[in-house]
Amino acid sequence: MTKRSAFTASLVLAAAGLLAACGSDDKASTTTAAAATTTTAAAATTAAAATTAAPTTARPATTAAATTGAAATTAPAAAPDYQIPNSIPGTTAAAAGASLALHDDPTLGKILVDAEGFTMYLFTKDTGTTTVCVDKCAAAWPAATVTGTPTAGDGVDASKLAASAQSDGTMQLTYNGHLLYRFAGDSAPGQTNGQDVNEVWYVVDASGNQVG
Repeated sequence: MTKRSAFTASLVLAAAGLLAACGSDDKASTTTAAAATTTTAAAATTAAAATTAAPTTARPATTAAATTGAAATTAPAAAPDYQIPNSIPGTTAAAAGASLALHDDPTLGKILVDAEGFTMYLFTKDTGTTTVCVDKCAAAWPAATVTGTPTAGDGVDASKLAASAQSDGTMQLTYNGHLLYRFAGDSAPGQTNGQDVNEVWYVVDASGNQVG
């Protein structure tokens, strides 16, 4: 082989090696690109899954909140501590519809009650028809007031029943000249917890006199 032939052969071999090398780079690039594409697709799939899962996870909390809100809206109001009946056993006339009526107490006899069946009391410190029970006294012993003309139930003497104007503009019931009061310690109709308190508060009988 001549030197020229050997040199030519060397060039051919070098060119073949270069082409082979270029081919290897192309394959590596293709593989890398494919891997990147696969990674991108996987990331997209993960993001899509996260996007889909997010509302599903959030839904129970939203539903629970809505349910709680609905329950709060429809919750019934608390019942009162007690309810005042229209009438009570032993009342000779329905208190409702009459400013004063009589209640037959097993211990004290027939005593005055107001239109809701609560016991009436007189205050021995009153000397006329203008009350001297004010401020804290009035909170414990609220005046029995009326609007319009007072009416008498069965057994109540209408001629003894009247109303007296007070300094606060209310009309307080009087019977036989005595101003009448409720007692805050009576939580239900017919109770007589105020009887003889401090020896100045007494229930009132049908004649308009203090009992006890």
